[in-house]
Amino acid sequence: MCTFGQSRFPRLEKLTVLVFVLSFLVLTVVGVLTKWVLGIPLEGYWLLTHVSFGGIFTLDLAVLVVLWAHACRFDGQDTGKKACFWLMTLAGLGLILSAVLSMFTLFGTEGQEWMVSAHGVCAYLAMAAFLGYAMLLL
Repeated sequence: MCTFGQSRFPRLEKLTVLVFVLSFLVLTVVGVLTKWVLGIPLEGYWLLTHVSFGGIFTLDLAVLVVLWAHACRFDGQDTGKKACFWLMTLAGLGLILSAVLSMFTLFGTEGQEWMVSAHGVCAYLAMAAFLGYAMLLL
């Protein structure tokens, strides 16, 4: 499954997916635009936008997992979609943890730098899962 249809809350599910897609796209555009296109650090309004939508992404990912976890169990049907969903979930969890942990000095400066790198790797995994899921829907 892992798609619309059999949910007990179809309106909530559609709204959750819409907000998830929009927040993910904003986060991706801001992150990629500042780092690779403009070549500037993520600061100022760019950082404010990224952090604001990061909070929305975090809450929305939690709701999406609650709504879809049961339907996305591996049972032999739609395996590709389910794998993309769980990869996105794990990458999203990595994004959230790396962002939050990099704000603290628990691991020292080197640990904070590692968390920023881990955030980038998780972002690429999330983008791959997002694109993979989109391709499987077509």
